[in-house]
This record gives sequence, C-alpha cells and structure tokens, in this order.
Amino acid sequence: MRIPGSAVPPHPLLPALFDVFHLARTCSGWMPPPPWVSLCVPAPVPPSPNPRPRTAGIGRASTDRAMCRRRDGGCPVPGTMTTTTLLLLGYLGYLALGTAVFWALEGGAERQAGQRLQLDRWALLRNHTCLDPAALDKLIKGIVRAYKSGVILQGNKTNMGRWELVGSFFFSVSTITTIGYGNLSPNTANTRLFCIFFAFLGIPLHLILLNRLGWLMLAWVHQSARILNNRWRLGQDPRLTKRLAQSCALLSGFLFFFLLPPLLFCHVEGWSFEEGFYYSFITLSTIGFGDYIVGMNPEREYPVWYKNVVSLWILFGMSWLSLVINLCIHLLDSSGASCLTCGGRRGPRRGEPGLTEPPGTSVSHGASQKPETEASPGREERC
Repeated sequence: MRIPGSAVPPHPLLPALFDVFHLARTCSGWMPPPPWVSLCVPAPVPPSPNPRPRTAGIGRASTDRAMCRRRDGGCPVPGTMTTTTLLLLGYLGYLALGTAVFWALEGGAERQAGQRLQLDRWALLRNHTCLDPAALDKLIKGIVRAYKSGVILQGNKTNMGRWELVGSFFFSVSTITTIGYGNLSPNTANTRLFCIFFAFLGIPLHLILLNRLGWLMLAWVHQSARILNNRWRLGQDPRLTKRLAQSCALLSGFLFFFLLPPLLFCHVEGWSFEEGFYYSFITLSTIGFGDYIVGMNPEREYPVWYKNVVSLWILFGMSWLSLVINLCIHLLDSSGASCLTCGGRRGPRRGEPGLTEPPGTSVSHGASQKPETEASPGREERC
C-alpha cells in the first residue's frame, strides 16, 4: 500500500508508528488524524463513553476522584464526617427540643387528668359504700379492654361496629399504609398470623402504587408547566415556568388534602377545624397516634360512602405529601457537601428525591427533550 502522493512504499514499521501516534492524539484530545492515515492503518476502536480510569503515575487523591466519577453525576456517598457529625448533633438537638416542649405542655395536663380520675373514683366509693374498690378497678380494666377490642356499650346492648365490613376495610387500609392507629388490633392468634402475611405483601404493593401515583402527579405538574410556557410565554427561562407550576401544585394539594377535608370532618364527626387539620396531617404522614379516628363515635350515624371516601383521600394524600417531604429532603440535602472519598463537591444525582422532572419531560419551549443517557467520549464527568 502506498501513501497518496508518494511513489515510495512505506516502511514496515510505519503503520505501527501511525497507530501509536493516532492513539496518542485521540487520548490527548488533539485534532482528529488526517484521512490518509486510515489508508495505511485500520481505524482504532473508539473508547467507551465511560472508560476505566488510568491510575498509573497519578496520586491517591486523583485515583479516588477518578473512581468516584459516575455517569449520572455526583459522588455515591455525600457529605464528610464533619457534616455527618453536625447533622447527628442537630438531629439530637431537635429531639431534645421536642422532648422539652411536649413535657412542658402535656405533663401538667396529664397530672391534672390523673388527679380528676382519683377524685371521681373516691367520690363514687364514698357515695356507694357497698362497692369494693378492688372489684371496681377490675370492672374499669375490663371496660378498657372491651373498648380496645371494638366493643361499645349502648344501653342494654353492645355495638360491634368496628369489625363490620366497612370497619374491616378501613383496618386493612390502615395496615398496609403503615398508619396503625392503634385503636383496633387483632385479638385471636389466627388473625394475628394472617395480619403478618397481609402486611408483608401489602406494604410493598402500597409503596409501588404510592410511587406510581407520585410520578403521575409529577408528570401532571410538568405538563402544566409546558402548557403555561406555550400559552403565556413566561420568559425564556424554563425554570421560572417550572417553579410556578410546582407552586400551584403545592397550593392546590394543600387545599384539597389539608383545608377541605377538615370541613368534612367538622360536619360528619363534630370536630373543630383545628382537630380536623391535626387529624389530616397525622394520618397522611403515617404517624397515626390514634387519638382521632373517623367513624368511631357510637353516638353518630355515618354515611355508607364516608369511610370509602376517606380511604381514597388517604391514598392520594399520602402520595402528594410524600412528594412534598421528598422535596424538603432534596432542598436540605443539596447544600453542596463534599465527598467522603475524593473531597469533591457533590452534584445532583439522577433519581434523587424531590420535584424533579420525570424521564423524557422538559418545560423548555413546550418541547419534550430526550434525556442525556450517555456522556460524550471527550468530556469528563466530575464529582
């Protein structure tokens, strides 16, 4: 084979020299080789988008930094030991603050309730001298156990409404959603065993459905952002439109899941608005103290659809609140902490919690942009 424009055949070592020269130019980012090189030697195989880092001749810090490079950006372990220690101290301090406030607010009320109970017991024994104090205490404990089992006294009969069809359905919902109010629990061994398997399979199913509903809500947010950007042209920066759509989603969710349901609870349960709002947050956040529970007042008659509507509200409300909590986590965790391994700044990672765009969506001029799945061969992705 001859080089174009030359009458002399190439030296036998010339193709190997061209090969080494071409690899050196390609790895160093120089200009591409001239077209006549491909006539002498075969074209080299292009490097993979994410080659393994070369560690020969470089220091330990550079090696760690190279090993921390990820195709989706960011380092696998965020934060330093100092940051983790400060976070742990802040966590313990926050718990100490809550302990002090709850102790100050509820400690006095609990002591007063205990004193009133003792005064009522002594007054009952004083007015009815034939009563045995031990027998009275035993009767009170039996009433408490019966109430926890779902038995409610109504005149000369008992009401077992908690384990009816609607009550059992609501118990199933509170089980797989991990709310666990605590007012109702299985009493037989067979029921406890079935509850274990039911929760073991139902909780993952609920989390999958919760995640899917969250993504649907997120897609609706970005679809609304694209509509706003196309219709009103809110500036050239798509982030402004996305922030506006996210704010509207937060406000509308707060309205539908926290402001309107307490009004329904005020009408059906007879609670105050503050009690209904408190119940809404405690339920949707899966705290579930059990002090306020819908459909458990024996003195009221509830519609048939009431608990079914409340169950749907719990499902969609938990999806929305999980998005909000993940957004708060994303904002608190995106403070730019450095990596434990390489010391580099931590960048955003694909799949981090928060109101990020679902795959294949974008608010830029109303067009759907394809997400970047592979890095450019000549571009390094740093920590």
